[in-house]
Amino acid sequence: MTWKTILKIDMKEARRLGETYAPEDMDDARRASISATMKKTLPRMEELVGRIENTTDGLIRRNAMQMLRQLGNKVGLRLSPIKDPRTFLMHVKAFIKNNKRYME
Repeated sequence: MTWKTILKIDMKEARRLGETYAPEDMDDARRASISATMKKTLPRMEELVGRIENTTDGLIRRNAMQMLRQLGNKVGLRLSPIKDPRTFLMHVKAFIKNNKRYME
């Protein structure tokens, strides 16, 4: 057994024990992690939306859309494969608007 395997087992055990004996603390830690990720990611997503709307260069738009998809997956924006870029952009804008509280 390698040290990486041992650490993985210990982390699983630590999470299990934390959920059993300190669920409030585990929830607080999860919320803090989500909040930190959102604070870091949402401004970048907003910047990419602006870049997409203000350029006519297809390569820049396509790259920005790919980055938006990656960032969206990181923060939990789950979408079925949307082929229409306008629809995807509309969903991203709504997601940013609904989660503005994290940016304050």
